[in-house]
Amino acid sequence: MKKSVISIFLAFVFLTALLSGCAPASTSVPPTFTPSPVPPTFTPEPTATPVVYNVEIDVTDENGNPIPEAKIIQGETNEFADHQGVWRKSMQDSAFSANIWAQGYLLKEQSSTLQAGDNKISVELSVDPLGLQTADLTREGYKLIFVEDFQDNISDCAIDGNGAVIPDDTDSGNQLLLVDLRGLEEGFSCSFGPTNIENAIIEVSFRYPAIQFTDFKDPDYFNWQGYYIQFRDGFDVEGYPLQVSWGATLQIRDFTTSEWKYPIFIKQGIKENQWYTLNTLYDGKKVEVRMNGGLRFTFLNPPTMNNTKQSSFGAFSKAFIQFDNIKMWIPSD
Repeated sequence: MKKSVISIFLAFVFLTALLSGCAPASTSVPPTFTPSPVPPTFTPEPTATPVVYNVEIDVTDENGNPIPEAKIIQGETNEFADHQGVWRKSMQDSAFSANIWAQGYLLKEQSSTLQAGDNKISVELSVDPLGLQTADLTREGYKLIFVEDFQDNISDCAIDGNGAVIPDDTDSGNQLLLVDLRGLEEGFSCSFGPTNIENAIIEVSFRYPAIQFTDFKDPDYFNWQGYYIQFRDGFDVEGYPLQVSWGATLQIRDFTTSEWKYPIFIKQGIKENQWYTLNTLYDGKKVEVRMNGGLRFTFLNPPTMNNTKQSSFGAFSKAFIQFDNIKMWIPSD
């Protein structure tokens, strides 16, 4: 009996040991891996190819002849056709609008809706009966380098002072430059042409719509209401319409020194509402001055031959004056 109990106990111990040895060994569990989120793939929107509108303008006269260097005016931008009257430009807007003009021709408005690609527009200009023509601009031995009759409603000379291009109230269709210095303590000038030249002819037409004669009190300050052409440094050809004791005057003013000099002055009457054409010729060491075609005087040995600034025409001391038909020639040699 006792042996049986011992045998059972030993069998139990053996079975327990056997079961313990067969138990699976514990294994370590790797940490959980959480992958980073993958950003979505970005596909850029395709860039649209801009639509290009190529425009060519061919400017001709009424007989179909090309008009060289016609002006193409778009807002504040002025461009020019070539010597064959052709102007080209690429645009990104189908709406095209411009004013087309050439010297001696009427201004023409041109508006078109362009098609993508190439567009060709023919513009025919009509002669302006009030514009300066070739016969007005030709002088033997000289070439024209500046002309301005304001018929395109734009001033090609540089305005400094109270002046503006306006319609002529006495001649429908004509444009001119009005200068009004009444009530102002300033002068007016309009500059043009090349610098550093010795010889030239300059011609300017002017008219006084009104002249004030009643406030002259010599020697006090008074309203000269003057006009002038300046070409060489330090002196000009000028005049004024005052009915003073010595009469209305056309003169040379030399201001190359601190004390102004007047080496030549002659009487030159000026009437209201009448056009006058002042012509100054600078040739070597003399200056010839003409009014309405007639020689008024010759000034020898001017104080300077330099032209370091642009030429100009203008007005001073309360002038109320109109200008038109500005021309400048230099020797063709």
